[in-house]
Amino acid sequence: MDLENKHFGQGILIEGECLIENEYVNENSLILLTKQSSHNSLGVVSVSHKEKGKFLIKSSYYHDSDYVAYLILNF
Repeated sequence: MDLENKHFGQGILIEGECLIENEYVNENSLILLTKQSSHNSLGVVSVSHKEKGKFLIKSSYYHDSDYVAYLILNF
């Protein structure tokens, strides 16, 4: 698998948000998200904002405190 244009990691939601700083993110990046447990499955996660060097993950549930894995794809 070619990982040159793919970058991944995880963050933890605090009050339903998580700011990820990653030098490989830009405005055109495709970011895939997956929650890492089912104990707090009330919220749906999405990327609410992205710019060069960072992006914000938000949950639809304010009290969400789950871990979220991400995969950044740049084409």
